[in-house]
Amino acid sequence: MTRPAIRVVLPVHLRNLARVQREVTVEVADPVTIGRVLDAVEDAYPMLRGTIRDHGTKKRRAFVRFFMCNEDYSHEPYDTALPDAVLRGDEPFLVVGDGLRLTRNKTRIERIGRIKIKLIFIRPIRSIRGPILPL
Repeated sequence: MTRPAIRVVLPVHLRNLARVQREVTVEVADPVTIGRVLDAVEDAYPMLRGTIRDHGTKKRRAFVRFFMCNEDYSHEPYDTALPDAVLRGDEPFLVVGDGLRLTRNKTRIERIGRIKIKLIFIRPIRSIRGPILPL
């Protein structure tokens, strides 16, 4: 039996660290669970160890979220099975940097005398439900 290939979408900062494109594919042994997908990503890209989950406790980092089929799986146990659409490859397993998703920034540069100051205005997005698109 072949191992399922799971599509995983990483946020920009982790893509840059791993030097990969927006989406990576990892093979995961049955039963395919959230924990096994994360293990496979960390095995394939060792530089990501400790960035998605803590090294010792394996707990999810505070500003990292997991989404599949437009549902938040961040607080689900690691032995939770993946949805069928993710197993078939129709939908990706999204690893999202929470701070990047929850705010939209507007910047403005102002001049005070001879000094230029960059002002950043942070505005929360109204709803955290709905389609989640990693940056």
